[in-house]
Parts: sequence; C-alpha cells; structure tokens
Amino acid sequence: MDISLEPELERFVEAKVREGGFASPADVVRSALEMWKAQEELTPEDIEELRADLALAVEQARSGQSTPLDMQEIRDEVRRLRGAK
Repeated sequence: MDISLEPELERFVEAKVREGGFASPADVVRSALEMWKAQEELTPEDIEELRADLALAVEQARSGQSTPLDMQEIRDEVRRLRGAK
C-alpha cells in the first residue's frame, strides 16, 4: 500500500521516527491505526467504565491519595511493551 500525507503530517511522522520511539514511518502509521481501531471498538459500557475510573482517580488526587507520575519511567515502560510485540 502506498499512501501520501499532507506535509504537516509527514513532518510529524518523521519527527516520531527521529525521536526514537518508532523504527520507521510505517511503524508510526501502524501504531496510529491500531489506536484508532481500538478506540472504535470501545463499547458504551467500556466508556462508562473509563469515566468511572477517571472520576475515582480525580477524587483520589484531590484528597491527596495519589503520587506524581514519573514520565521517564512511563516512556521506558511503553518502549519496553512496544518491543515485546
């Protein structure tokens, strides 16, 4: 399959590869399509469950029951999980 992108999207894809999160432009597009597919497969029940989880998380944060996120640790975990595919 051969596709063409608007220059802005092409620069975005190229930047994602340069940043090291993806091995190739095809990997960037594949990842985006997988996320899009997963989003479309969400049922109303899934969305309601996510909303309930989010409401609980917000309440816990407001009451001091949360800890700051370590963004580098999260990035490392995502990269590790991507490599496990």
